[in-house]
Amino acid sequence: MAAAALVALAVLVVAAGVAALFVRRPGPDGLARRPDPGPVATADPMPTSAVTISSVEADPEGLGPVLVNITVDPPSGAEEVQVSTDPLFGDAAWAPVGGDHRIRALGEGYQVVFARFRNQAGPVGTVAMAGVSVDATQEAAVASADGLHRASWVRPLSPTELVVRVEAGRLVPGALEAYDLDDPPDGDRVTWGLLGPRMVHRDGEPYAFPVSERTDVVRRIDRLDGRPLDGQATAAEPWSVTVKEGAGGAGATPVDVTVLSRPTAGGVNGGGDPFATVVHDFVVTLDQPLVAGRSYRLTPPEDRIEPIAFTFDPLTTRSAAIRVNQAGYGAAEPKRAYLAGWFDGIGAEAANAGTVFQVVDAATGTIVAEGPVVARPRGQDLGREDLTGTDVAELDFSTVDQPGRYRICVAAVGCSAEVVIEANPWRALTATVARSTYHQRSGVALGPPYTTFTRPRPYHPDDGLSVEATGHTMLAATAEPETRFADLVAAATGEVVPDAWGGHFDAGDWDRRIQHLWYTRNAAQLVAAFPGAFAEDLHLPESGDVVPDVLDEGLWSLDFYRRMQRPDGAIRGGVESSEHPPGQSASWVDDLAVYAFEPDPWSSYLYAGVAAEVASALRPYDAGRADDYLDSARLAIAWADGQPVPEADRAGIQAQRNVAAAAMLLATGDRGWHDVFVATADYLGPDDGSGMQCHAHGRCDAAWLYLQADPAVTDPAIRDGLTQRFVSSAERLMAAADSTAYRWTTEDVNVPLVWGLGPGGAPRVSGLLRAFLLSGDQRFRDAAVASAGYGLGANPLGTVLVTGFGRDPVRYPVIVDVQHGGIPTWPGTPVYGHHQLNAIGDDGWVTEFVLGPAGVSPEPATLPFLWQWYDVSTVAFWNEFTVHQSHAEALFAFGVLAATS
Repeated sequence: MAAAALVALAVLVVAAGVAALFVRRPGPDGLARRPDPGPVATADPMPTSAVTISSVEADPEGLGPVLVNITVDPPSGAEEVQVSTDPLFGDAAWAPVGGDHRIRALGEGYQVVFARFRNQAGPVGTVAMAGVSVDATQEAAVASADGLHRASWVRPLSPTELVVRVEAGRLVPGALEAYDLDDPPDGDRVTWGLLGPRMVHRDGEPYAFPVSERTDVVRRIDRLDGRPLDGQATAAEPWSVTVKEGAGGAGATPVDVTVLSRPTAGGVNGGGDPFATVVHDFVVTLDQPLVAGRSYRLTPPEDRIEPIAFTFDPLTTRSAAIRVNQAGYGAAEPKRAYLAGWFDGIGAEAANAGTVFQVVDAATGTIVAEGPVVARPRGQDLGREDLTGTDVAELDFSTVDQPGRYRICVAAVGCSAEVVIEANPWRALTATVARSTYHQRSGVALGPPYTTFTRPRPYHPDDGLSVEATGHTMLAATAEPETRFADLVAAATGEVVPDAWGGHFDAGDWDRRIQHLWYTRNAAQLVAAFPGAFAEDLHLPESGDVVPDVLDEGLWSLDFYRRMQRPDGAIRGGVESSEHPPGQSASWVDDLAVYAFEPDPWSSYLYAGVAAEVASALRPYDAGRADDYLDSARLAIAWADGQPVPEADRAGIQAQRNVAAAAMLLATGDRGWHDVFVATADYLGPDDGSGMQCHAHGRCDAAWLYLQADPAVTDPAIRDGLTQRFVSSAERLMAAADSTAYRWTTEDVNVPLVWGLGPGGAPRVSGLLRAFLLSGDQRFRDAAVASAGYGLGANPLGTVLVTGFGRDPVRYPVIVDVQHGGIPTWPGTPVYGHHQLNAIGDDGWVTEFVLGPAGVSPEPATLPFLWQWYDVSTVAFWNEFTVHQSHAEALFAFGVLAATS
């Protein structure tokens, strides 16, 4: 197996305190900013880690697993060690501490390795961690700095078509290069990254790079090579193909070359110049089919790209036409791969390339199963139009139920990457998503032993943070997002809100919004529905307490709102800065003014519903703390009940009052809350076909909570009706999934496919899984498994829309602290995924100012919907995420699947 070119980040985590001296940077005129508190130092001493990543091996062809070689320095008295990239250690075996250890990574991108030790008496020391960034094609991507561009790989797309990938450069967040300033004072240097200069070091200490100086020192580092590659021009020039001498038979002649050019990473820099970090996929059409065993040599246009040689073997050559769930398949679950062409019918014959596929044991090369190639429907995905753009066939290999590593092969086009079949692939996904949420915490420093890098503490009052009250409400800001910043600042009261720290950041902002509590709700539901299934530690600061870690992470947000609760019970809808983070601002140096929203009944009911539900889930572990949350919920409801309700907000406020009543019924068993629930529910009559609309977190949450309450205090007829609503809604969602070529679905077939509502890293399957848990109908779970597989690589792009999983994961999510703070992109972050351009407005600026200058082709809005995604960190609607839309939904989906495997 070939060793890839790898960038190692934080491969050995050592004892260190986080100490940083930051100078506040001047900002653009007109932005409200906090007063400068002067230099602030923070320090969090951390113990030493005991695991080193010796090396990483990854096949650039992507057929085999990524292997990580580990060396451990055991603590005193340790006799055995477990090492794994799974935070729960999965099936990791205990082994003697001596020697090296080899494990399989979860995928590419940034990988975290965990190690724990024991002796005959039990555990020894704490869990140790190390991190490494895995990039199997980096060597090819940066080779053009010294000569011709080098292809990363060549893969068959159909019997007569080959895909040649050429990546023109690579920029890796976290792996930053340091350059001297043109005229630096003694001891100064500047650190450069995706969007220009990020930070300078003065006398050995980092501080924010002043905006006023930035224009004088900006360097052209957008191209890593001196020979920019124009994909369209190269496709228009002649290619040639020759057959290795002695192979027999006639040669093949290229008759057409098309190209898909997809910018990645930063898109454009602050000056508008394009970053030439572009992936060019050339589709070379031959005049005759590939022949098994024959060696081919492709010669692209002269003086552009190095010649590429490959041998076609239908049982080992990786195909571009076969898409699989790269995170793994459950042994007892349905298993599907997909055979398909690309957009605009390119390679469409792949879907009809054969009538039979084969499953090959990767360890032995033995064919263990065969199955039929079955065409999927095309033309009316979710009753709309053809969202896929080509023919798709399904390869169902559910009969293979033995754990192991396999390839899915079709004789005419080759094989998939190796797929893993294991007892429970969902456990690692659940744990990693929960741990990624930990990295979004506000108000606390990140670092060893809980993670592999350091991030200073942001947004904490001890560091000079002062949060001012505003008369603007979260309810109003949600209704009028375009003016929320101006309205927020204009309504400032001058009152300081104490203890307004904590909660979780979203991707591109430092706000914390009340909707984040839907993550807390889903964590509570997992703990309540599956006692014991989530008892294992996730290696968080709270690990070792009586509360399951998955719920502890949710409580970090709940406690933020509880700290801000007014004595009269009112709940503020969150905290927001005066503007989006400007320039190259990281969270711990940002100095925008910060405001706490005015309490409103919608936010107060939402908080109360989650606090009451948490009280119910928490009671078996900590009854005293459960009582505190329940008392807080009562106060919030009492305040909200006394507030006027504008007619324009009545439906939204009543929906959250309905949820709160159901949660209080669950937590208290008080029949009085049943009456409030019935009075505020507008969905208890005959099923009108509108579905449960779980994305809206109204009736879906309320009905689910009602059904979890003690049957003695609920109405049997209402329970039956609500259960049937969940089931009938799930039936419609299953029918919608069956209309899509890759079996994905949404929570409501009528939602626009924009801003995280369509298919992405977080499966939209809460309605399906709730129907499964209520009815026991396995079909609903099977549909959820298939839909979840879409975001895990079984999609047209072959990309996993969760960081750190699979051989082709998203690499550039919108995480401002990664982009501007120099820390790596940790695993487990689900991104929004597909966004339909121009569906709710004019998105033409994305092509004009971001993708167009970087060399995109074809024009994005002309592509089928399922091709409208780019791995760029500057376009929020593709690569952003929110805690409530992304992490919360992924946690529930993966968690339920893990608990029921």
